Amino acid sequence: MTPENARYWYPLSYTDAEAEIARCEAEALLSDLQFVGPIAVSSVLREPSRTAHFSARLLPLARAPNCTDLLEAVRVLGLSAERFKIEIRHLHCPKSTAYHPLASALGAAIKGQADLTTPATRFWALETEDGWWFGQVQAAASKPWQRFAPHRHTFSSALPPRLALACVAMACPEGGTFLDPCCGCGTLVSQAAGAGLTAVGADINPRMVWLTRKNLVEMNLRALVCRADARNVSGCFSGMATNLPYGKYLSRPPGLYQAIAANLVRQTKRAVFVSAEECTTLWEEAGFKVARVARVTAGAVTRYVHVCLSEANRPNAK
Repeated sequence: MTPENARYWYPLSYTDAEAEIARCEAEALLSDLQFVGPIAVSSVLREPSRTAHFSARLLPLARAPNCTDLLEAVRVLGLSAERFKIEIRHLHCPKSTAYHPLASALGAAIKGQADLTTPATRFWALETEDGWWFGQVQAAASKPWQRFAPHRHTFSSALPPRLALACVAMACPEGGTFLDPCCGCGTLVSQAAGAGLTAVGADINPRMVWLTRKNLVEMNLRALVCRADARNVSGCFSGMATNLPYGKYLSRPPGLYQAIAANLVRQTKRAVFVSAEECTTLWEEAGFKVARVARVTAGAVTRYVHVCLSEANRPNAK
């Protein structure tokens, strides 16, 4: 029940189909990482609103095997806060207690005035299969991918907005300049611009360039979007992510993926490639190191998300 004061708790939000990509995002963003069920524990400070699956960043206060012991642990802490609110959340486990009685009891253990409408301080009590967690909310996010998702000018083959934001976060965990060299209707570029990155989009199809620009204007976002071939695009980028061209109605030139990867490995430190098949060997033959792969299924569509490092950004690179 001892608080882990030197580390942060990141409760992960995901459906069963998103579990693999949620863990992949956490692994890409957090070092010295420990998973305890649906909670990622790390000393690294991240902003949840720039991620797809971090619902909050909590300052650890107490852990306990059950709600009775948690309540006693909170009483022992002797916390005080003005205008506070207690929230109870159950993460991928059955509810073992009712919301309001536990919230009221925890609130009574804290000195100060509660404010359920406009709280200045928020505390979360989280129930998992591994027990209860109690922490102070430092930052929280509420479906940030929805704010910058193209709605009118899009296609069924475009990435789901939440997956797009995860790819952007994994490509540029420290911010900087982001590239999507096959931008399509701009799903990734929009999420990158919305997250505050310097976003660049390119596509060989002029109609896609037009659609991306139109989507950006409608969402009041700014990015550089131009017509270019991903096999020839050049620049220096902090990270890139792209949903590579695929589909049964698409005629893909032989060696397209290889040519794109061979070009991009010289332009970026990190790359996230989304494809319809597992392509680890292809990316590594081009010079990337594949750090992790996540399989994401939505309906009848299965995508493979490859998180890659270029030679210059590998842990042992000189």
